[in-house]
Amino acid sequence: ERPQLGNPPNYKRLKELGEEGVKCLILESLYADYDIETPSEEDVKNQILDIFSKLDISNKTIITSTFSSHIERLKTLVDTGKYLGRKVCLLGRSLDTHSSIARELNITDLTSGTTIVSRFEEINNLLENVYADREKYFLICTGHQGEEFSVLSRILDNRFDFSFSKDDIMLFSSSVIPTELNQASFSKLENKMKNKGLNLIKDVHASGHAGLKDHKKMLNLVNPETIIPAHAGHDKAVYIQKLSETTGIGKTLLTQNGDRITIK
Repeated sequence: ERPQLGNPPNYKRLKELGEEGVKCLILESLYADYDIETPSEEDVKNQILDIFSKLDISNKTIITSTFSSHIERLKTLVDTGKYLGRKVCLLGRSLDTHSSIARELNITDLTSGTTIVSRFEEINNLLENVYADREKYFLICTGHQGEEFSVLSRILDNRFDFSFSKDDIMLFSSSVIPTELNQASFSKLENKMKNKGLNLIKDVHASGHAGLKDHKKMLNLVNPETIIPAHAGHDKAVYIQKLSETTGIGKTLLTQNGDRITIK
């Protein structure tokens, strides 16, 4: 409800559509089993600022990481680095790509007042400067899922002329994608960071997926005749079905990929 980019949801129009009559609502339901209202990006921004306000950051490198396609979160991190009076640097090919796309689409200009490097030589040269003057920099790096060839993994594998120092601050403004591969990759990365003695801060994140309380608000606004839970298995979809029954709104269809549905 309080985005850092773009406009808030148009609840007035959703309510109007509900009054006009909605035959079917296809509802993304991945977090339907969490009885919460998903926090906003403003909540995350305030949490990050609060974390840094309580840390001794003198003579320490600050490294952060998040989803490279999460432009709003990148803006939050860039703004935080500038607020702390540090030189903000984005390191990695995917960060370069997505910040360029955001600028070209006039979403936001992450390149203004920042340094963005993606080639090995450029990253190495920048990190040499960081090594010489740690407290001047705020780094945003690729690698929050422990990807093998990301900037974070390559730093920890000593591929650059730079190494982390004990008590350097590593903040993950993301969550690990819940697959065996991602969890194993991140666990490997985390162990390397712990061996370096980094001050590790994880899961400073707000999901883009609605919680059950958000779904309840949506059902009350749109008042659909039929509800189809999507982007979730039956273990999640049944929470939407129960919500529909308790609110008396709509009829829920539990489907599988490939099912054909006729709405009359």
